Amino acid sequence: MVTFVKFANIGSTKWCILIGGLLCLIVSVVSGLSYYLSKYSNTVDPVDIKTKSYFVDTPGCRLLALNVMNDQLRKYVKKVKEFDCGTPLLRISKNGSQLWVNVDKKGLFKMYNVTKLEDIECFYHIFDRRTDFRNIFLDTVVFKLSYQKPVELKKHADLLRVECSHENQLIYKDGFHVLNHRKPSDSVKGEDEKMPKTAEFIKQNLSHVEFFGYNKVDENTFPNLIPLLTGLKTKQLSKFCNISREMDDCPIIWKQFKEAGYKTAYGEDLQHLTLFQYNRAGFKKQPTDFYFRTFALEMSKFSWRRGGNTYACYGKRTPLELLLDYVRNLAPFMQYNDFFSLFWTISLSHDYLNAPQLLDKPILNLLKFFDSTKILNKTAIFLMSDHGLRLGDYRLTHQGEMEDMEPLLIALLPKWFEAKYPEATKNMRINANRLTTHFDVYATMLDLIDLEYISDVSIQNRIIELTKRSHMPRSISLFLPIPDRRTCFLADIPDTYCGCFDRISIPINESIVQFAAKFIVDEINQILEPHLTKCAQLKLHLIRHASFMSNAIRFKEYHPFRLQDVFVQLQTVPGYGIFEATVRSTAGRSTLSDDITRINRYENQSYCVDDANLKKFCRCKI
Repeated sequence: MVTFVKFANIGSTKWCILIGGLLCLIVSVVSGLSYYLSKYSNTVDPVDIKTKSYFVDTPGCRLLALNVMNDQLRKYVKKVKEFDCGTPLLRISKNGSQLWVNVDKKGLFKMYNVTKLEDIECFYHIFDRRTDFRNIFLDTVVFKLSYQKPVELKKHADLLRVECSHENQLIYKDGFHVLNHRKPSDSVKGEDEKMPKTAEFIKQNLSHVEFFGYNKVDENTFPNLIPLLTGLKTKQLSKFCNISREMDDCPIIWKQFKEAGYKTAYGEDLQHLTLFQYNRAGFKKQPTDFYFRTFALEMSKFSWRRGGNTYACYGKRTPLELLLDYVRNLAPFMQYNDFFSLFWTISLSHDYLNAPQLLDKPILNLLKFFDSTKILNKTAIFLMSDHGLRLGDYRLTHQGEMEDMEPLLIALLPKWFEAKYPEATKNMRINANRLTTHFDVYATMLDLIDLEYISDVSIQNRIIELTKRSHMPRSISLFLPIPDRRTCFLADIPDTYCGCFDRISIPINESIVQFAAKFIVDEINQILEPHLTKCAQLKLHLIRHASFMSNAIRFKEYHPFRLQDVFVQLQTVPGYGIFEATVRSTAGRSTLSDDITRINRYENQSYCVDDANLKKFCRCKI
């Protein structure tokens, strides 16, 4: 399950921050990990998800506890087989200086239909980054294979693309990366059955805090991770950099770590869906000291798709395997340097409800590796996702809707951390059952740049400052107590994505629902109006369900509006798109409280337009 955690290395002398995440981690996986963390606990957790009704029950928010074992979930859960990408013909030595044959004679014939090893002709390209979308070949070396003698690689052959042929037919293509002698770049200053083994290891070996009130702040990946990495909303980010061009000037948090003397690393396992390159221009210069994209971009040329938007294999290995190998190779740098890294996986979690089962073993092995190399003893890890599963049949259920809003966040801390920083840790545990967001994780990471920020004296002074403020800040470090009066409004969470609301169902034939549904469709058609030469005008097909957003009544003392919010899920034709939105009526005037969200796939219906926001509405004319 790869929602990688944020890994922050926090050491007594050397400190690292590692961020990993399951991009689009499906919440059944999140819930499953929560279930097992509870199951294997020998102590009383802040919330016992098997008995309590609410994860969060404060004056500002009431967040329903999801029952991960209910029949509704079981209906969708299936066992998934591991992907077999085949056996690689070659392997690289531990020191990165040699290539060895990885199969015996029997395997050579079985896997590659070759009887004589000497009949295979191979070469490797040494390559490097030119741009975020193109690599450059620096050298090409032809070589032959032998069972007894390895292939000696050229010095400084850091990134390799290997191809082998037999009788003029390409039979093997692969890639290897070597970090041992690679210098860092100086271009930047600055019972659900998903993850029981990982959960058991965390419970038995690591101090951890799970945040049950963690709520997303926007619809999809980019507008959720930008707050996490910059403390800003996407629209605010535009004041600092032009996000339609290269994003080198954007104030991404790794710049602050770099300026504080940290080494930095960043990588995602699927290159066509990456945060800064999907429908965006990426970076002109390499943004971090260690940058996985260059290698993965080359490996993506050897990929085959398993369906949906993701790939099963890059050559003879899965994208996740390549990413985790890269992380392991960074271990020497993590051991001897202050280190910040962000690693994100999407290959097993995007589009698929059940595939994240396959994350359990790889993540467990990675944590064990960090434990054996003592990295865990100086590392703070944030295991997290950006949101839940946004599309598909499961998302149409009530539980699927709630899980979409509630991504995973678990902080893993060294065992000594709580004794050295008791006030900060105590507040973290309090916040396990408070409303929290990506903005708060950003503020927390800033605190980890210098651990003096979280000393007991510093924490006590900052609490006094927080209570004196006339306006509650949007970003509050998780080392400070989140005020219990915090609402989605105060946390800058749009109503449509707020899990705190108690929704009261309304019959779909009620006039207020009919009005709201028509209002939403009219708003969509206004967006489409300039594009009607390409896109069809939409009509209301049916209303799936509607509800009042009752939180504004229960917590009106914390909410500045007197209003009536109606949430509607509807379907339009042509195209049968399913949309959700909240219509707000106050003083005789109606508006959309937030953006309109689409929760089923548009596939290739929107082939005629390129704008990402327009695609979810446009049904191209045939």
